Amino acid sequence: MTVPPTALPTELPSGLPTELPTGFPTDLPTTLPTAWPTDLSPTDLTALLESFQSCSEAMVTTAQAEARAGAAILAASQGLADANRQAGAALAQAQAELTRVAQQAARDAAAEAMAQAQADIEQQIADQMAALAGGTVTDATIARDRATLLQARQQLDSAEADLAAATLTSPLSGTVGAIDFAVGESSAGRSATVVGQGAARVSVEVPLALRALVAPGTRATVGQLASPHPLHGEVVTVSVLPTSDSGTPSYSAEILADDPDALLPSGTYAEATLELRTASDVLTVPVSAVTKITDTTATVEVVDGARATSASPVTVVTGSSGGGRIQIVSGLSEGQLIVLADRRLPVPGGIDQYRPVRASASPTPSR
Repeated sequence: MTVPPTALPTELPSGLPTELPTGFPTDLPTTLPTAWPTDLSPTDLTALLESFQSCSEAMVTTAQAEARAGAAILAASQGLADANRQAGAALAQAQAELTRVAQQAARDAAAEAMAQAQADIEQQIADQMAALAGGTVTDATIARDRATLLQARQQLDSAEADLAAATLTSPLSGTVGAIDFAVGESSAGRSATVVGQGAARVSVEVPLALRALVAPGTRATVGQLASPHPLHGEVVTVSVLPTSDSGTPSYSAEILADDPDALLPSGTYAEATLELRTASDVLTVPVSAVTKITDTTATVEVVDGARATSASPVTVVTGSSGGGRIQIVSGLSEGQLIVLADRRLPVPGGIDQYRPVRASASPTPSR
Protein backbone atom coordinates (compact mmCIF):
# COMPACT_ATOMS: atom_id res chain seq x y z
CA MET A 1 0.00 0.00 0.00
CA THR A 2 1.38 3.34 -0.99
CA VAL A 3 0.71 6.37 1.19
CA PRO A 4 0.19 9.47 -0.87
CA PRO A 5 2.39 12.44 0.08
CA THR A 6 -0.60 14.64 0.73
CA ALA A 7 -1.61 12.45 3.69
CA LEU A 8 1.52 13.43 5.69
CA PRO A 9 1.29 16.30 8.24
CA THR A 10 3.17 19.44 7.35
CA GLU A 11 3.80 20.49 11.04
CA LEU A 12 3.51 19.07 14.53
CA PRO A 13 0.47 19.75 16.73
CA SER A 14 0.72 22.99 18.73
CA GLY A 15 0.18 21.21 22.11
CA LEU A 16 3.52 19.39 22.02
CA PRO A 17 6.43 20.74 24.16
CA THR A 18 8.91 22.90 22.24
CA GLU A 19 11.74 22.91 24.82
CA LEU A 20 14.05 20.06 25.70
CA PRO A 21 14.73 19.14 29.37
CA THR A 22 18.05 19.98 30.99
CA GLY A 23 20.85 17.65 29.99
CA PHE A 24 19.80 17.09 26.36
CA PRO A 25 22.26 17.94 23.58
CA THR A 26 22.13 21.58 22.62
CA ASP A 27 22.94 21.06 18.95
CA LEU A 28 19.66 19.34 18.11
CA PRO A 29 17.27 21.23 15.82
CA THR A 30 14.60 23.12 17.74
CA THR A 31 12.11 23.24 14.85
CA LEU A 32 10.75 20.60 12.51
CA PRO A 33 10.74 20.98 8.77
CA THR A 34 7.64 22.50 7.34
CA ALA A 35 7.51 20.04 4.43
CA TRP A 36 7.96 16.33 4.44
CA PRO A 37 10.00 14.56 1.79
CA THR A 38 7.85 12.82 -0.79
CA ASP A 39 10.29 10.11 -1.82
CA LEU A 40 10.20 8.19 1.51
CA SER A 41 8.79 4.71 1.63
CA PRO A 42 5.81 3.91 3.85
CA THR A 43 8.05 1.96 6.20
CA ASP A 44 10.39 4.93 6.60
CA LEU A 45 7.50 7.26 7.15
CA THR A 46 6.01 4.98 9.79
CA ALA A 47 9.37 4.72 11.58
CA LEU A 48 9.79 8.45 11.42
CA LEU A 49 6.35 9.03 12.91
CA GLU A 50 7.05 6.53 15.71
CA SER A 51 10.33 8.34 16.46
CA PHE A 52 8.47 11.66 16.68
CA GLN A 53 5.84 10.11 18.92
CA SER A 54 8.48 8.56 21.21
CA CYS A 55 10.34 11.87 21.42
CA SER A 56 7.13 13.73 22.31
CA GLU A 57 6.23 11.21 24.99
CA ALA A 58 9.76 11.41 26.43
CA MET A 59 9.54 15.21 26.59
CA VAL A 60 6.14 15.07 28.32
CA THR A 61 7.45 12.49 30.82
CA THR A 62 10.51 14.68 31.53
CA ALA A 63 8.31 17.77 32.08
CA GLN A 64 6.10 15.82 34.50
CA ALA A 65 9.16 14.57 36.38
CA GLU A 66 10.50 18.12 36.67
CA ALA A 67 7.12 19.30 38.03
CA ARG A 68 7.11 16.52 40.62
CA ALA A 69 10.68 17.37 41.59
CA GLY A 70 9.77 21.06 42.03
CA ALA A 71 6.79 20.13 44.22
CA ALA A 72 9.03 17.90 46.33
CA ILE A 73 11.58 20.72 46.75
CA LEU A 74 8.82 23.17 47.80
CA ALA A 75 7.43 20.67 50.30
CA ALA A 76 10.92 20.09 51.71
CA SER A 77 11.46 23.87 52.10
CA GLN A 78 8.17 24.29 53.94
CA GLY A 79 9.04 21.34 56.16
CA LEU A 80 12.42 22.89 56.95
CA ALA A 81 10.78 26.23 57.87
CA ASP A 82 8.27 24.45 60.13
CA ALA A 83 11.11 22.55 61.76
CA ASN A 84 13.02 25.80 62.38
CA ARG A 85 9.95 27.39 64.00
CA GLN A 86 9.39 24.37 66.19
CA ALA A 87 13.05 24.36 67.19
CA GLY A 88 12.89 28.07 68.12
CA ALA A 89 9.78 27.51 70.24
CA ALA A 90 11.40 24.52 71.92
CA LEU A 91 14.53 26.60 72.65
CA ALA A 92 12.50 29.44 74.23
CA GLN A 93 10.59 26.92 76.35
CA ALA A 94 13.84 25.29 77.41
CA GLN A 95 15.32 28.67 78.43
CA ALA A 96 12.19 29.50 80.47
CA GLU A 97 12.35 26.09 82.12
CA LEU A 98 16.06 26.59 82.87
CA THR A 99 15.31 29.94 84.54
CA ARG A 100 12.53 28.40 86.62
CA VAL A 101 14.73 25.48 87.64
CA ALA A 102 17.58 27.83 88.64
CA GLN A 103 15.26 29.98 90.77
CA GLN A 104 13.75 26.92 92.39
CA ALA A 105 17.22 25.53 93.04
CA ALA A 106 18.24 28.78 94.76
CA ARG A 107 15.12 28.68 96.95
CA ASP A 108 15.66 25.02 97.76
CA ALA A 109 19.30 25.66 98.68
CA ALA A 110 18.36 28.55 100.98
CA ALA A 111 15.58 26.49 102.59
CA GLU A 112 17.96 23.58 103.07
CA ALA A 113 20.56 25.84 104.66
CA MET A 114 17.94 27.29 107.00
CA ALA A 115 16.71 23.81 107.94
CA GLN A 116 20.30 22.72 108.58
CA ALA A 117 20.91 25.76 110.78
CA GLN A 118 17.77 25.04 112.78
CA ALA A 119 18.84 21.41 113.15
CA ASP A 120 22.26 22.57 114.38
CA ILE A 121 20.64 24.81 116.96
CA GLU A 122 18.41 21.99 118.18
CA GLN A 123 21.42 19.65 118.38
CA GLN A 124 23.41 22.23 120.32
CA ILE A 125 20.52 22.73 122.73
CA ALA A 126 20.30 18.97 123.18
CA ASP A 127 24.05 18.76 123.80
CA GLN A 128 23.81 21.54 126.35
CA MET A 129 20.96 19.80 128.14
CA ALA A 130 22.97 16.58 128.20
CA ALA A 131 25.98 18.45 129.56
CA LEU A 132 23.84 20.04 132.25
CA ALA A 133 22.41 16.67 133.20
CA GLY A 134 25.67 14.72 133.40
CA GLY A 135 28.55 17.18 133.51
CA THR A 136 29.93 20.15 135.36
CA VAL A 137 28.94 23.61 134.11
CA THR A 138 31.69 26.20 134.26
CA ASP A 139 32.08 29.75 132.98
CA ALA A 140 34.16 28.41 130.12
CA THR A 141 31.48 25.94 128.98
CA ILE A 142 28.80 28.65 129.20
CA ALA A 143 30.91 31.05 127.14
CA ARG A 144 31.63 28.33 124.57
CA ASP A 145 27.97 27.39 124.32
CA ARG A 146 26.94 31.02 123.93
CA ALA A 147 29.47 31.51 121.13
CA THR A 148 28.22 28.37 119.40
CA LEU A 149 24.61 29.50 119.75
CA LEU A 150 25.47 32.95 118.37
CA GLN A 151 27.22 31.37 115.39
CA ALA A 152 24.21 29.16 114.70
CA ARG A 153 21.87 32.15 114.87
CA GLN A 154 24.08 34.04 112.45
CA GLN A 155 23.96 31.10 110.06
CA LEU A 156 20.17 31.04 110.38
CA ASP A 157 19.94 34.78 109.71
CA SER A 158 22.19 34.37 106.68
CA ALA A 159 20.06 31.52 105.32
CA GLU A 160 16.86 33.55 105.84
CA ALA A 161 18.46 36.53 104.06
CA ASP A 162 19.48 34.28 101.15
CA LEU A 163 15.93 32.95 100.95
CA ALA A 164 14.48 36.46 100.92
CA ALA A 165 16.98 37.54 98.26
CA ALA A 166 16.20 34.60 95.98
CA THR A 167 13.55 36.74 94.27
CA LEU A 168 14.46 40.18 92.90
CA THR A 169 11.66 42.75 93.02
CA SER A 170 11.69 45.99 91.05
CA PRO A 171 10.44 49.15 92.81
CA LEU A 172 8.58 50.15 89.63
CA SER A 173 6.75 48.35 86.85
CA GLY A 174 8.26 48.29 83.37
CA THR A 175 10.42 46.25 81.02
CA VAL A 176 13.80 44.74 81.87
CA GLY A 177 16.27 46.62 79.70
CA ALA A 178 19.58 45.07 80.79
CA ILE A 179 20.89 42.38 83.17
CA ASP A 180 24.59 41.99 83.92
CA PHE A 181 24.37 38.42 85.24
CA ALA A 182 23.21 35.12 83.77
CA VAL A 183 21.06 32.26 85.05
CA GLY A 184 22.80 30.41 87.86
CA GLU A 185 25.18 33.27 88.74
CA SER A 186 25.09 35.16 92.03
CA SER A 187 23.34 38.51 91.96
CA ALA A 188 25.67 39.98 94.61
CA GLY A 189 27.12 43.22 93.29
CA ARG A 190 25.09 42.92 90.07
CA SER A 191 22.19 45.01 88.82
CA ALA A 192 19.20 44.85 86.51
CA THR A 193 17.93 47.88 84.63
CA VAL A 194 14.14 48.30 84.43
CA VAL A 195 12.75 50.79 81.93
CA GLY A 196 9.43 52.16 83.22
CA GLN A 197 6.99 54.90 82.42
CA GLY A 198 6.02 57.86 84.58
CA ALA A 199 8.58 57.79 87.42
CA ALA A 200 11.21 60.23 88.64
CA ARG A 201 14.17 59.41 90.92
CA VAL A 202 15.48 62.36 92.97
CA SER A 203 18.63 62.39 95.14
CA VAL A 204 18.70 64.55 98.28
CA GLU A 205 21.24 65.11 101.08
CA VAL A 206 20.01 64.46 104.64
CA PRO A 207 21.90 66.21 107.49
CA LEU A 208 23.12 64.23 110.46
CA ALA A 209 20.52 65.77 112.79
CA LEU A 210 17.67 64.34 110.67
CA ARG A 211 19.28 61.05 109.62
CA ALA A 212 17.45 59.05 112.31
CA LEU A 213 14.07 60.29 110.99
CA VAL A 214 14.68 59.26 107.36
CA ALA A 215 14.21 55.63 106.32
CA PRO A 216 12.93 53.72 103.28
CA GLY A 217 9.19 54.32 103.05
CA THR A 218 9.30 57.92 104.33
CA ARG A 219 6.73 59.89 102.34
CA ALA A 220 7.88 62.84 100.26
CA THR A 221 6.65 65.43 97.78
CA VAL A 222 8.75 66.60 94.83
CA GLY A 223 8.46 69.53 92.42
CA GLN A 224 10.34 72.22 90.53
CA LEU A 225 12.34 74.79 92.49
CA ALA A 226 10.25 77.60 94.06
CA SER A 227 6.96 76.04 92.94
CA PRO A 228 4.32 73.79 94.50
CA HIS A 229 5.24 70.13 94.79
CA PRO A 230 2.75 68.17 92.65
CA LEU A 231 4.54 64.81 92.71
CA HIS A 232 4.17 62.31 95.55
CA GLY A 233 6.59 59.52 96.32
CA GLU A 234 8.68 57.94 99.05
CA VAL A 235 12.27 57.36 100.08
CA VAL A 236 13.61 54.09 98.63
CA THR A 237 17.25 54.11 99.81
CA VAL A 238 19.38 55.92 102.41
CA SER A 239 23.17 55.63 102.48
CA VAL A 240 24.70 54.01 105.56
CA LEU A 241 27.94 56.00 105.41
CA PRO A 242 28.05 59.81 105.16
CA THR A 243 28.65 61.26 101.71
CA SER A 244 30.08 64.55 102.97
CA ASP A 245 32.81 65.05 105.59
CA SER A 246 33.04 68.84 105.51
CA GLY A 247 31.35 70.43 108.52
CA THR A 248 28.21 68.50 109.41
CA PRO A 249 28.08 65.03 107.80
CA SER A 250 25.23 64.38 105.38
CA TYR A 251 23.74 61.21 103.95
CA SER A 252 22.44 60.58 100.46
CA ALA A 253 18.79 59.50 100.07
CA GLU A 254 16.88 58.65 96.90
CA ILE A 255 13.20 59.46 96.40
CA LEU A 256 11.05 57.64 93.85
CA ALA A 257 7.99 59.66 92.79
CA ASP A 258 5.25 59.08 90.24
CA ASP A 259 5.73 61.46 87.28
CA PRO A 260 3.27 60.45 84.52
CA ASP A 261 3.57 63.83 82.76
CA ALA A 262 7.41 63.89 82.84
CA LEU A 263 7.53 67.14 84.84
CA LEU A 264 11.07 66.34 86.04
CA PRO A 265 13.28 65.36 83.09
CA SER A 266 16.52 63.56 83.82
CA GLY A 267 19.30 65.92 84.91
CA THR A 268 17.08 68.76 86.17
CA TYR A 269 17.10 70.23 89.68
CA ALA A 270 14.13 69.61 91.96
CA GLU A 271 12.94 70.52 95.42
CA ALA A 272 11.82 67.78 97.82
CA THR A 273 9.98 67.81 101.14
CA LEU A 274 10.18 64.80 103.44
CA GLU A 275 7.44 64.02 105.93
CA LEU A 276 9.67 63.33 108.92
CA ARG A 277 7.08 63.57 111.67
CA THR A 278 3.31 64.04 111.90
CA ALA A 279 0.97 65.23 114.63
CA SER A 280 -2.81 65.44 114.73
CA ASP A 281 -5.28 67.21 117.02
CA VAL A 282 -2.54 69.36 118.55
CA LEU A 283 -2.29 73.02 119.54
CA THR A 284 -0.51 75.12 116.88
CA VAL A 285 0.33 78.79 116.38
CA PRO A 286 1.82 80.69 113.44
CA VAL A 287 5.59 80.41 113.21
CA SER A 288 5.87 84.22 113.27
CA ALA A 289 4.53 84.22 116.84
CA VAL A 290 7.38 82.07 118.19
CA THR A 291 10.92 83.10 119.15
CA LYS A 292 13.13 80.03 119.27
CA ILE A 293 15.42 79.46 122.26
CA THR A 294 16.48 75.87 121.54
CA ASP A 295 15.26 73.16 119.19
CA THR A 296 12.39 72.36 121.55
CA THR A 297 11.80 75.57 123.54
CA ALA A 298 10.67 79.08 122.56
CA THR A 299 8.89 82.16 123.89
CA VAL A 300 5.50 83.53 122.89
CA GLU A 301 4.10 86.98 123.72
CA VAL A 302 0.65 86.61 125.32
CA VAL A 303 -1.86 89.47 125.84
CA ASP A 304 -4.80 89.60 128.25
CA GLY A 305 -7.30 91.12 125.83
CA ALA A 306 -7.82 92.25 122.29
CA ARG A 307 -7.04 95.89 123.18
CA ALA A 308 -4.17 95.23 125.56
CA THR A 309 -1.22 97.64 125.35
CA SER A 310 1.38 95.22 126.76
CA ALA A 311 2.24 91.56 126.40
CA SER A 312 3.87 88.98 128.65
CA PRO A 313 6.46 86.50 127.40
CA VAL A 314 5.62 82.86 128.02
CA THR A 315 8.08 79.99 127.60
CA VAL A 316 6.63 77.11 125.60
CA VAL A 317 7.75 73.68 124.47
CA THR A 318 7.53 73.24 120.69
CA GLY A 319 7.11 70.16 118.55
CA SER A 320 6.57 69.52 114.87
CA SER A 321 6.32 72.35 112.36
CA GLY A 322 5.13 72.75 108.80
CA GLY A 323 2.83 74.74 106.60
CA GLY A 324 3.70 78.00 108.39
CA ARG A 325 2.57 76.70 111.81
CA ILE A 326 4.36 75.11 114.77
CA GLN A 327 3.10 72.73 117.44
CA ILE A 328 2.90 73.94 121.07
CA VAL A 329 3.40 70.96 123.35
CA SER A 330 3.04 72.89 126.61
CA GLY A 331 2.94 76.49 127.87
CA LEU A 332 -0.21 77.67 126.05
CA SER A 333 -3.85 76.69 126.11
CA GLU A 334 -6.49 76.99 123.44
CA GLY A 335 -8.17 80.42 123.34
CA GLN A 336 -5.23 82.52 124.59
CA LEU A 337 -4.33 85.62 122.56
CA ILE A 338 -0.80 85.87 121.20
CA VAL A 339 1.15 88.53 119.31
CA LEU A 340 2.50 88.04 115.80
CA ALA A 341 5.47 89.65 114.00
CA ASP A 342 8.34 91.10 116.08
CA ARG A 343 7.48 90.44 119.73
CA ARG A 344 10.49 92.43 121.02
CA LEU A 345 8.71 95.73 120.33
CA PRO A 346 6.19 97.31 122.77
CA VAL A 347 2.48 97.05 122.08
CA PRO A 348 1.21 100.68 122.32
CA GLY A 349 -1.77 100.41 120.05
CA GLY A 350 -3.41 97.14 121.04
CA ILE A 351 -5.39 95.27 118.42
CA ASP A 352 -5.54 98.23 116.04
CA GLN A 353 -1.79 97.91 115.41
CA TYR A 354 -0.90 94.24 115.88
CA ARG A 355 -4.23 92.40 115.59
CA PRO A 356 -3.37 89.47 117.91
CA VAL A 357 -4.77 86.08 117.01
CA ARG A 358 -6.07 83.21 119.09
CA ALA A 359 -4.17 79.98 119.56
CA SER A 360 -6.25 77.14 118.14
CA ALA A 361 -6.14 73.41 117.77
CA SER A 362 -5.12 72.43 114.26
CA PRO A 363 -7.12 69.52 112.80
CA THR A 364 -4.50 68.93 110.12
CA PRO A 365 -1.16 67.18 110.80
CA SER A 366 1.83 69.42 111.34
CA ARG A 367 5.26 68.47 110.08
